[in-house]
Amino acid sequence: MAAALTISDEEATTRWNDLHKHVVSQTAQAFVTSFLARTVRAHAEHTQKPVEKIAVLPPLTGDSEVFQEFQKSKKRLILIGVENTLVQHDPKTTRDLDFYLPDDVLELLKKLSEDERNVVYLLSSRPVSGALEKIVDTLPNVGFVAEDGCYIKAKPNKGEKTEFVSLVSNVSMQWKKPCVDLLAYYTERTPGSFIEERGASIRWRYWPGNPNDSELGWARRQAAEAQNHIWDSLGEKFGLRIVPATRSFLVLPQSASRQNAVELILRPEGPPTPETINSPSALSPNLSGETPFDFVMAVGNEERLLSRVNSIPNSVTVSTNLKNSNAKWRLEQKSVLEQLENLAKA
Repeated sequence: MAAALTISDEEATTRWNDLHKHVVSQTAQAFVTSFLARTVRAHAEHTQKPVEKIAVLPPLTGDSEVFQEFQKSKKRLILIGVENTLVQHDPKTTRDLDFYLPDDVLELLKKLSEDERNVVYLLSSRPVSGALEKIVDTLPNVGFVAEDGCYIKAKPNKGEKTEFVSLVSNVSMQWKKPCVDLLAYYTERTPGSFIEERGASIRWRYWPGNPNDSELGWARRQAAEAQNHIWDSLGEKFGLRIVPATRSFLVLPQSASRQNAVELILRPEGPPTPETINSPSALSPNLSGETPFDFVMAVGNEERLLSRVNSIPNSVTVSTNLKNSNAKWRLEQKSVLEQLENLAKA
């Protein structure tokens, strides 16, 4: 009470404006819109094919129909998830600074991307700084999508070099400081948890320890409470979305997603580059539906992306999360490298 009566006029005005925005935004219409969106998502998840009804991708060798289509194609787009697809990282060492790709994985990707018919993109939730920047120079012919669609690095033409560009540069980042402050509160109450502040997103790793520890239940409850708190106070106000993961969650602008980044890759003119990012059409969707690729393969666990790729003619989608999915095929993470090796030999 004393603090409320003695704060400066400037702070009082700021707090009043924040409270006023919250009151006018948390309306019945906003609640109904949010409720219906979550209901639609739940329905979509419920109608996905059970994992046991999704066929395992057969070996991509001479007798495989997928392999034959791959061989016949003249320009192929290969989209590969990094986390839980290319590699399975130990949850105890999941900090961005610990990120790396094993040498055998790097060699395979180099081999796959050296074929001029292949356009290879790695899709990751990791940031550029401190993580993906470590492997960019090693994979000069590979394109990247970072922070779940916040940044993109176009696959360079032969002899050229490209840089990452932001796909959310027109989005306010004023939400990041209050989000970090809020997560700092939960970090103090959740032993072992830590915050990773990135270029355009924030990840909170609430349990990097033993998955069988009895304290994991407490950490999960803290994570659920933190997500609700972030959504209620910042989510609708700043247009954010929250992406849950294994023992962590990611907060990022709603307009950013792997699906949206891939839509830019599919355009005849391709994704934006540092030279084109400021043009009026840099982030324009592919309204014509035309694409230069006659074969598209997506391997990963991003369900929205897999569903989108399914709508493209002559496409192959492979789910690696071993859960209900609309993917055409499924594959265990340990078998991904072997199957990509088969494609590299085509």
